[in-house]
Amino acid sequence: LRTPLTSMKMQTSIARRRLAALLGDARLAPVQGHVAPLVEMLDRSVAAIDRLNRLVEDLLDTARVQAGTLSFQPMQGDLTAVVREAVTEQQALWPQRTITLDLPVAPVPITADLVRVGQVVTNFLTNALKYSEADRPVAVRVTHTVGCARVAVTDQGPGLVPEEQAPLRPQYLRAPDAQPQNAAQLPRR
Repeated sequence: LRTPLTSMKMQTSIARRRLAALLGDARLAPVQGHVAPLVEMLDRSVAAIDRLNRLVEDLLDTARVQAGTLSFQPMQGDLTAVVREAVTEQQALWPQRTITLDLPVAPVPITADLVRVGQVVTNFLTNALKYSEADRPVAVRVTHTVGCARVAVTDQGPGLVPEEQAPLRPQYLRAPDAQPQNAAQLPRR
């Protein structure tokens, strides 16, 4: 799955660069109005390929978790930057939704697998957007004290009753009556 995606991204990126170069050529002014929308389409294509690549990685990670071979690559980083990036990505994918972000002023240093932390934040945020009403905001907040950092994603969806919260470890657990509220608007990942 990775090989064709890599090829698609490379070819799309090359085509985008070549078309973008035409925008700067004064001799081609009469056709530049037709070129600019093509560059934008290719930008969206590259973003879609990136999302598909992430989906493939998620599938591979799921297989690794089931096989007990998932590895972590801890490094030092800033939790606020990881959360900000995840929120910014979801704001672009769900432009009609209100997502608020409350971050500390100072960076929140952590040692963790930053990519996996970003995946977790994205998963929580995607679920909040998917299972809450379209006119209701979703809030993301980072707090920290000495030795402890917390990321909270809050929505006004149906949630889980206490009995459903206890066994959260099994994969793919969903409240029995949970129905996507925004099925027609779900972004493709």
